[in-house]
Amino acid sequence: MSSINPSRNTPPQAVVFDLGKVLLDFDYGRASQALAAQSDLDADSIQEIIDQTPLLHAYESGRISTDAFFEQFRELASYHGTCTEFATAFADIFAPIQSMLDLHDTLVVRGVPCHVFSNTNA
Repeated sequence: MSSINPSRNTPPQAVVFDLGKVLLDFDYGRASQALAAQSDLDADSIQEIIDQTPLLHAYESGRISTDAFFEQFRELASYHGTCTEFATAFADIFAPIQSMLDLHDTLVVRGVPCHVFSNTNA
């Protein structure tokens, strides 16, 4: 039986980071504010569509296409902007978590293989 010796200082063979809420914070509230400017709904109501309906989960899990996501959002939110305008606002939700990015950079400089995964969408 193998045991782990915490006093042994062996470097990791690899490190895997999740993108969202680990390397980058995200806040759909930013998107809701921007999207409200071209909607019949206010930002709080748009946030409810993003957070409280199955639409975002269906999109992020690959069950619906980007076009279907946009069309369904447009209908639910009475959104009047273009798909390009929507995509720009919807993608502008990220902010770096600098301490984690610094850790990532330190590991890379030390030669530790680093990998990033995420359930990103288009």
